[in-house]
Amino acid sequence: MAVISKEDDPLTFDITQDESYEFPSVPTSPPVVATPVSSLRTEDHSFQQASSDTRTTDLPTDNNRQIGAGIVAALITLPLFGPFIAAVAGVAAAHGTTQDGAAGDICRAASDVAMTAKDKAIEMDKKHDIVNRSKENARDFVNNVRKGDTHNLLEKIGERLQEVFKVVGQFFDKNRRGRGEE
Repeated sequence: MAVISKEDDPLTFDITQDESYEFPSVPTSPPVVATPVSSLRTEDHSFQQASSDTRTTDLPTDNNRQIGAGIVAALITLPLFGPFIAAVAGVAAAHGTTQDGAAGDICRAASDVAMTAKDKAIEMDKKHDIVNRSKENARDFVNNVRKGDTHNLLEKIGERLQEVFKVVGQFFDKNRRGRGEE
């Protein structure tokens, strides 16, 4: 093994020497700015339409599509969740028709079903005159009720309702007493 003196050792550094060290120059370039991924726009959801967009001629259809999707969503959710949630679902579905992706496709398909049902209802009305016949029947019913009840149906209905409410009241009274509430 060879012995290395202090002067020959490359790892030894004498801080008393008056030598200066110059760092190599780094080429200057404009700074790199990192952009967060969430701020990158992949789709343009603005309300401005491009000049090459062909949808400008279909605006009435888009409005009908929104109304149809809203009605379908509201009718489906009304019996399950009530009127408030049905209204919210209707507005959401109407807005969904303007969006891209699977949700927008579903909302547009629902509106297509609604528009087809509307067209079939109009066709059936033209064929069977359902609207006018329904109006006439409702008008006749109201007139018959106004003329008088020859069989005392309204009185009989009132008596039956009183009996039903009496039985329901007794049921609740009996159950309240059974639990010790009075």
